[in-house]
Amino acid sequence: MHIDPEEKVQSDISLTGVLSKVNPDAHVVLRDGSTVRVRVMRQSDEPGLVKLFQSLSEEARCQRFFCPIKDAALEAEAHREANLKDTFSLLAVHGVPETVVGHAFYAALNQTRAEVAFTIADEFRGRGLATILLGQLADVAAANGIQVFEAEVMGSNQAMLNVFRESGFPINRLCCLPRELGLFCKIPKCPVASICSCRGRGRTRVRP
Repeated sequence: MHIDPEEKVQSDISLTGVLSKVNPDAHVVLRDGSTVRVRVMRQSDEPGLVKLFQSLSEEARCQRFFCPIKDAALEAEAHREANLKDTFSLLAVHGVPETVVGHAFYAALNQTRAEVAFTIADEFRGRGLATILLGQLADVAAANGIQVFEAEVMGSNQAMLNVFRESGFPINRLCCLPRELGLFCKIPKCPVASICSCRGRGRTRVRP
């Protein structure tokens, strides 16, 4: 993967010796046999992230942002997520020209805990992409001393709850609000990207 030295990777996390663990430019084969390219997010990807948010159905927006935000609010959220501190982000892209179909990031809360979030394009939901991205994030997090992922998920968002179940990670639930769940996911010390890829029934091919 070639990164313009003048273009900042969207991360303040130490990546020395870590990116090789996650194959930051790889083609992933999903459950249905389709493929996407997974790579590290860059600041220049913000417009693509906006388009991903805009493409979501109203239901998907509610599940991701806890309300059906639109227009300027979506742009503001994309800008916020593209510029978070102490964060590592991955994108899944598809097609020519590339379209962003998935976004996953973790933002460190302290030295051992981080918040994790995912956005998957409607047409790519249910294919195992989020499970694979979770494994990729977990490998980078573990290499940087993160032991626990935290996530807020709507109780009705069974798709995202299934992502954590399929990961095989130890999970604790904490009921925060009537419609929301707080999830605490303990990250294994061993590399887990390949495990999550298997459980998501996908495969990873390193781009030549």
